[in-house]
Amino acid sequence: MGILRVRNLVSPPYISTEPSLNVHRISKSDHFVIVGSDGLFDFFTNEEAVKLVHSYILRNPSGDPAKFLLEQLVERAAECAGFSMEELMNVPAGRRRKYHDDVTEKLNDALMGILRVRNLVSPPYISTEPSLNVHRISKSDHFVIVGSDGLFDFFTNEEAVKLVHSYILRNPSGDPAKFLLEQLVERAAECAGFSMEELMNVPAGRRRKYHYDVTVVVVILGSNQRTTKASTCV
Repeated sequence: MGILRVRNLVSPPYISTEPSLNVHRISKSDHFVIVGSDGLFDFFTNEEAVKLVHSYILRNPSGDPAKFLLEQLVERAAECAGFSMEELMNVPAGRRRKYHDDVTEKLNDALMGILRVRNLVSPPYISTEPSLNVHRISKSDHFVIVGSDGLFDFFTNEEAVKLVHSYILRNPSGDPAKFLLEQLVERAAECAGFSMEELMNVPAGRRRKYHYDVTVVVVILGSNQRTTKASTCV
């Protein structure tokens, strides 16, 4: 909802807690509510999404409008890319972000695996099985990186740790979360053939073709405990 929104990587403020909110009072004339990640609205306006769901429910009162809407999104993404729906679904998951935002893959590991979408073709579509790793903090641990999956589209765990570790050694009182985010945007720009400035000038909605929304939190352990946070909103 706009938390930790990075306005600009060049000049502060880097973080804003200003929320983005719309309030609608439910009335008797309202028949359903659509809750969708932002990738849905890369392809459909609010009105188009409502019209699709409404017409589907009229035709299939006991059907699955969420699955139908997601299938319509993938079909439209395929058309925009010049693929058939089957061809698009056969593109490896990481590469498919070039053609549509992570509406399926993003759900796959979001919130520690909650509501994990396995496959659009065959059920089960949703699983409550969590993805968990347990690590006991020891004296040899100097920091913890908490990042959304967009961070790991560009860096392995080892690369992220190495970047933060080397930054903290050079800048003990610096902001490692902001630094890691800047490194991500720089790498995304390189992958897209842009300069960092050119990528940052791409309109927010279109920048998802090059990197997803990313939030990074770095918790410094030991005697100098502190936390730094940074996030992009594209």
